[in-house]
Amino acid sequence: MNLTPTGVHAVAEWALYPLDDGTGSASADHMRDIYAAIETAKASGLTVHSEHFVTRLEGDLALVLQVIAAGWIVAGRTVQHVATHATLSLNSPSLNSHAP
Repeated sequence: MNLTPTGVHAVAEWALYPLDDGTGSASADHMRDIYAAIETAKASGLTVHSEHFVTRLEGDLALVLQVIAAGWIVAGRTVQHVATHATLSLNSPSLNSHAP
């Protein structure tokens, strides 16, 4: 999925939850899937920071949404059920108030 850049600055606090079917399958390695999604985010060109139980994504709104969708796809390759939570802020006046 490639969205056209919007020119709208977005910041998202994003969490990915790969869930298994409860059988204890060896293929359900949740942290592997979460780290793979974070690496995908880092490779995207977005500014990516670790926060408390979330990953902070910062950049063009279209790219932020692409990365969130890609997280589902990455985790969905090995886990049947994937949930995510994202809180987005657009055009925040406090853009430079976050210290990495």
